[in-house]
Amino acid sequence: GEVYGLKIADIDFQMRVLHINRQVTYKQVFTDKVKSYVEPIEKAPKCDSYRSIHIPDFIMEEIMKRKGRIDTVDKLRSNYEDNDYLCGQRNGKARAGSCLNIALDKIMKKLGMPKMAFHHLRHVAATVMLENGTELTTIAKILGNSSVETTYKIYCDVMTAWNQITKTMDELLT
Repeated sequence: GEVYGLKIADIDFQMRVLHINRQVTYKQVFTDKVKSYVEPIEKAPKCDSYRSIHIPDFIMEEIMKRKGRIDTVDKLRSNYEDNDYLCGQRNGKARAGSCLNIALDKIMKKLGMPKMAFHHLRHVAATVMLENGTELTTIAKILGNSSVETTYKIYCDVMTAWNQITKTMDELLT
């Protein structure tokens, strides 16, 4: 939801910092014309999830490409609705909740890897940071966890079973 809620105004391009200020959630709506559709709703992130994250070079390049496409192509569309979403649809509206998982499915399939939900990438990133010696307090801030305890319970328990996880991953990927 935080990815869908990102707005271009949330980025400090000079300092290369992204500010997490909102998330987009979805409410299913039923009408007499349409069986159902999803209505995006902007709301504040969960408790203590407001944070600022440094943007690495390769991501900044992608953000600049996307911003360029929005400014030169998307905004010229007659149906464009300027909501300032960085990851919005070509018409400027928020994307559907499943869109990132669909894109990730295609990538995983192309790589010959098992399906994974987009949310699992968060766990992968945290585990990699932990393995590389990043302090738990830093990981908790990046993930927007409300406390270091939460991060510890989720990720350090995983690390204690690292040998089993490594064995399982080796079996899955070979």
